[in-house]
Amino acid sequence: MKLRNRNITAILRMYVLLFKNYFSSAMNITVGIILTSIILVTWLFFKTSEYAVIDPYILASCLAINVLRNSQHILSVTITGWKTKKLFHNLSNAPISRGVIFFSILSFNYVLTFLISLQLFGLGMLFSSQREILSGVNWGYFILGYVMLTIMATTLCMAIIFTCSAELSNTINCASYFICMYLLGLGIPWNQIAQIHFLNFILYLIPHRYFINIMQAAWINDTKFTNFQGDGIIFKSISYNGNIIIPIVVGIIFIVIFAIYSIIKIRIFTQLSHTVVSNNYQLTMRNNIYMIKNAQSYGELKKIVDNLKLLNNENDNNYQLIEKHKKFRNKREKHERKLRK
Repeated sequence: MKLRNRNITAILRMYVLLFKNYFSSAMNITVGIILTSIILVTWLFFKTSEYAVIDPYILASCLAINVLRNSQHILSVTITGWKTKKLFHNLSNAPISRGVIFFSILSFNYVLTFLISLQLFGLGMLFSSQREILSGVNWGYFILGYVMLTIMATTLCMAIIFTCSAELSNTINCASYFICMYLLGLGIPWNQIAQIHFLNFILYLIPHRYFINIMQAAWINDTKFTNFQGDGIIFKSISYNGNIIIPIVVGIIFIVIFAIYSIIKIRIFTQLSHTVVSNNYQLTMRNNIYMIKNAQSYGELKKIVDNLKLLNNENDNNYQLIEKHKKFRNKREKHERKLRK
């Protein structure tokens, strides 16, 4: 019970930290909320006409954009910033389990993305063209595509972050967003992309494609991918032989690969973080002893001692964090053993 209460407290504190981190950044608010809302309103004004909806996927596509923005691009910026500021090193050596840390990060991201999606959905319902589409939406497949796209975005983001440098990972995640936006029917209609046949085959390599296609097909209740655009061009590029199970299975395979790889890389990263802090402490103590032994005069010795006092508090704090983390880990392992028995 004590362990559970401690984990809940840690998760709530992480939520507060993540909330402040997200809403204290003008870039996060502008790109993650304001810009996406502007894109939706712009699409609803210019991609619909008085007589017919030119692009039936507008709202579904915007919700997919929101997932990619917040669950991949902005998540990447947040975590790489923490890595650069050594915050992850401190968290890894704090008396909090790694599972609690990453559960807090991912669950907060999922909740935030969902709330922004609700805001965008409400904004779309202000337009009569979108309210008319609702009656024909296949909600089961749409929700499945939305949830799986969110999971895929976060697992792919984690895999990239803990493999590449901060600059490269942010670049890749940002490029991934723009590629999906313009080449997967979110920005450019499918009837134009379908005319470039070699591009359609290349786009099968983009993992987001499968769940975005499921969301788009479910939005107009065309789970066999046989829909015709307003100009009569069939969606041959996303036919999947008329079987919606194919993109679901392929998408899940991508998620499993990204998740396993992310877990391995995160384990390596946290272990290295713990080792680096411990080794730095031991190296610092050896250097201190060496300088004191080699002092040539009382004045030099006093100057060395004064300088060491300034650094001592920080080193002691690091050591205490390591010891607390060890004790906490031992208690948790003992508790888990008792539960198994």
